[in-house]
Amino acid sequence: MLDRLPIRFDPVSYTGSKRLINGTLGLKGMDRLGALLANREGGVELELEFGVDTEGVRFAHGYVRGEVQPICQRCLSAMATHIDVSLCVAFVTTEAEIKLLPERYDPYVSGKEEVDLKTLVEDEIILALPDVPLHAAGEDCVQIEKGIETNLEPELETEERVNPFAALAQLKQK
Repeated sequence: MLDRLPIRFDPVSYTGSKRLINGTLGLKGMDRLGALLANREGGVELELEFGVDTEGVRFAHGYVRGEVQPICQRCLSAMATHIDVSLCVAFVTTEAEIKLLPERYDPYVSGKEEVDLKTLVEDEIILALPDVPLHAAGEDCVQIEKGIETNLEPELETEERVNPFAALAQLKQK
């Protein structure tokens, strides 16, 4: 087991030696995820166990857990969301290998390059977020009142409106 989380790792080396990594990974530096969150403070706990299965598939399985704060699309304020993702990723070098994988694996095309751990975890968190984050029914959204009229009743007309087709009615009478 590693005491520190690696920034990048070689999937062939990690799966061949059956490594186990766990720890807390900060949300800072996850730019795609950061665009969906109210703030990037904190981190997520993760544990990944690497190995090679009986079919020769190089994999990592484990979990990612933590609290993130996506932006509620109704009130545009932060809403606490618990993430608890089980993952089982198979590392492949080409897209053609994806078709050969058993269904239990999610493919991760790494080529012959090292894998960025933050990118791998960021992808899993983004997939775990709701498509449209909204506070649950019964929870109060912070209402946005600036610039929005709360009076939805139609205004009483004080002036008589001119009918734009009145001129046509006069022509028709001739």
